[in-house]
Amino acid sequence: MASVDMFFLSYSLYFLILFPLSTAFEVKEIKATSGEDVFLPCLSPKDSSITLLEWIRPDLKSDGYVFFYRNNRSYENYQHPAFHGRVKLRDKSSVKNGDVSLVLKNVSNSDSGIYECQILISNTGASERTNIELKDLIRLTVTQSGGGAEHILKERMKDGGNKNQYHAFVLSVSVITVCWYLCREV
Repeated sequence: MASVDMFFLSYSLYFLILFPLSTAFEVKEIKATSGEDVFLPCLSPKDSSITLLEWIRPDLKSDGYVFFYRNNRSYENYQHPAFHGRVKLRDKSSVKNGDVSLVLKNVSNSDSGIYECQILISNTGASERTNIELKDLIRLTVTQSGGGAEHILKERMKDGGNKNQYHAFVLSVSVITVCWYLCREV
């Protein structure tokens, strides 16, 4: 009987303490091709009062933010030079709804890395004011563009694509190419 109680207690502690911690710092994986615009998601509680929003790249050794937002506006002068003119909030009007996601324009290989979205929100209760810090982690992997449609399908195959679709695509392209060549000769 005591072993059953200990079993229940240990699993209860896991789900109350360790499970929330293990999912709190889950890294979201995003893949992009060089030249694309990328959506970096980050959410805070709806109708929260965002005091400070910082998007950073911890692996960049120099000062500067990917994006810095305070007092209901962004500050480009705090940005790292590599991100000037390339970063914006997905939708400024949705900040009140907790959406502080970014759009990073025209990505390149040098944009690959870990991005942290750090949000400081103020919660003014009936008797006291509390500050809560939230953090999201995103790993962006940027690959070189090139190779045409066949290259894109091969990349998707690496990510669990369907082999039959790949072969059907290659066969279709081959048939269209042969038909085009024969019609051109006529």
